[in-house]
Amino acid sequence: MRAGALAVAIAFVLALPGGAAAQGLDTTCQFALTRLDASTTNVLAVDTNAVYWGGTYAALPGTRIRLEGRFPHARYTSWNLYDAAARPIDALSDHQLRPDAVGDGYTAFIETGERPAQPAPNTLYTGGSPGGTFLYRVYVPDRGQDAKGGVPLPKVTLEPEGGAGGAPGIDACRELQAPYAWQVNSLIEDAPALPDPTDDGDGFPGRNPPRWRLFTNFCASAVDIMLDNEQGEQFHPDASERCGDGPGFFSNRDIAYVFTGTSRGFGEVLVLRAGAPRPGQLRYWSFCQYEPATQRVIACIRDDRVRVGPRGFYKIVVSTADERPRNARRACGVTWLPWGPQPQGLLIYRHMLPRPGFRHAIQRVEEPGDEERAMGRLYPRARYLAGAADFEKRGCRRR
Repeated sequence: MRAGALAVAIAFVLALPGGAAAQGLDTTCQFALTRLDASTTNVLAVDTNAVYWGGTYAALPGTRIRLEGRFPHARYTSWNLYDAAARPIDALSDHQLRPDAVGDGYTAFIETGERPAQPAPNTLYTGGSPGGTFLYRVYVPDRGQDAKGGVPLPKVTLEPEGGAGGAPGIDACRELQAPYAWQVNSLIEDAPALPDPTDDGDGFPGRNPPRWRLFTNFCASAVDIMLDNEQGEQFHPDASERCGDGPGFFSNRDIAYVFTGTSRGFGEVLVLRAGAPRPGQLRYWSFCQYEPATQRVIACIRDDRVRVGPRGFYKIVVSTADERPRNARRACGVTWLPWGPQPQGLLIYRHMLPRPGFRHAIQRVEEPGDEERAMGRLYPRARYLAGAADFEKRGCRRR
């Protein structure tokens, strides 16, 4: 994750004589947000229906970060704050942001220190973290709007604590560094190689039929992918316990996930069927297919692109383009999701901001193993087929 902190330019501006500032130069520590999505840095299991912008912070005593933005014309937006290990610390979603008294924007802050019992409005707190990353997310811009939702990116500046006094000194501004994704590089470097599926129908990873698991953190999900199968199940409980209950890597508190490892060793075509959330029960939901070793996204389908039948159920077919059944199309009541080139796969199902009374959201899954009971009709039942011809036998059932 590279960023445009513009530290050199900041240092140059702050070194100018006072007369230069009087001529209109901005002497605040302003820095740019760096875009992160599948078109720029395709890692971290991103959702293709969202765009992310990030920067880094240093918890410098006597300073705070000011965030000035406008509400995008989009399904959802939020700010999330993470420590140096990419663990979530604090977050503000669109429905929590108070608008400014004048205009159509908002002003928020990142304050150094622990979150108080009575936090200030529109304020994120760094806790005990000396530094880390913040991410700004925009999901599903309105029709005709750009990725930013038709508004400029927020302005991000470092200022004195409380907003009083002059601009921070040059030493403070030098602490604004590019958010290099060293965590991402380490993650990929240390990822184990996944073996090819066997030729006897005993695929890897995952199970046949697939079993969905609640995402809790990266360690637990890696253990599930590697060991939640017939060969590794005897080692799975002990390995899972060692992961603990820590938070997810760059996770969004407004979203809960279930995932399953998949393999074409079980079959070339994977068919999912489940009840769809009704309008208003969730802010957003989607399915995404990834390469498990790199978390590189292949493709995603969001809620309004999934073909839902009159009884409220959908059917999704996951396959390579070569094995796509001819009837895996919307006219036949089927939604197709590309598998990608790798024989292994990782499917993630997301739920965002469920309505308080909606009891089948992924957010209601209390612990791994409780997925099917908690999700009820929304739990995706899945089965493998040997190839496209097996699915084509069902014909085209127009809906």
